[in-house]
Amino acid sequence: MALRWYSRVVASGLVLAFWLAPAHAAEDDPSANDKMNRVRLQAQSSKQVANDLMQAMLAVEMEDRDPAKLADTINRTMAWALERARSAKGVTVQSGGYQTYPVRREGQIVRWRASQQVLLESPDSDRMTVLIGELQSQLQLKSLGFTVSPEARRATENELIDAALNRFKERAEIVRKNLAASGYQIVEVAIHTSGAQPIRPIPAGRVMAVTRQEVAPPAVEAGRSEVTVSVTGTIQLD
Repeated sequence: MALRWYSRVVASGLVLAFWLAPAHAAEDDPSANDKMNRVRLQAQSSKQVANDLMQAMLAVEMEDRDPAKLADTINRTMAWALERARSAKGVTVQSGGYQTYPVRREGQIVRWRASQQVLLESPDSDRMTVLIGELQSQLQLKSLGFTVSPEARRATENELIDAALNRFKERAEIVRKNLAASGYQIVEVAIHTSGAQPIRPIPAGRVMAVTRQEVAPPAVEAGRSEVTVSVTGTIQLD
């Protein structure tokens, strides 16, 4: 009987200790109450920037019942394309993925299909369009688009950071006045920039295979892209 009573006393003491712990923690940490006066804010600044970098992806795609013959044809065609692309000044050239896989019918391999890509990039859209037109005599145009170059993007972002921070401080001042605070301090702040947008693939219905024919250069318009810098942070009201 005495043992059961002692157990109840100990249990009650533990419950009391747990309930009192937060109160003691608040007394030991005077800054805990200050966090109640913190406000989180967000601001951003954007600008339309001319796209100054053209990007394209072309591919050679073929089928044949003889995989060796197919590979030889793909390799020869891509070697011609790379040689021609490298001769174009101001154009960055990179070979892309190479795939070979069987085409089956009723479980049997009836032929083989293979493809290889070449990636092109240049700030000179006139030179690029002429090159693409030449390559389309044996390759298929898979994607074509424009973006802002890394150099132009960095310069624009540096300009927008200053504007975004000023807007953040403007909003902080609005909050201070509305809540009748004597002042505020910036507790933390983070700056976020928008990354480069990937080029959009051309819809499948517009991708046409042309073999050894003269092809007119594609008609293009560079357009503009929006570069955005956003600022998020927390202020402490006095």
